[in-house]
Amino acid sequence: MLMHEKLKGYITTHGLSQKIIAKNAGWTESKLSLMLSGRRKMTVDDYETLCEAIAVSPARFYAEYSQAQN
Repeated sequence: MLMHEKLKGYITTHGLSQKIIAKNAGWTESKLSLMLSGRRKMTVDDYETLCEAIAVSPARFYAEYSQAQN
C-alpha cells in the first residue's frame, strides 16, 4: 500500500473531513484530493504538513499506522 493510500485510509477510518484538513494545511480541497488519490505527487514537506493537519506527528503516523498496514 502506498503512503497516499495509507493516509486516505487513516482519514476515512477516523471520520476526518477533507475540507477541514485542507483548510488546516493551507491547501485547496482539490490539492488534497489529488494527493490522496495519487494523481499528484506528495513531497516529504506535503506529508509533514498533512500529518500536522490531521494532528498526528509524521513519525507516529509512520511508526504506528503505516507499518501496521503493510
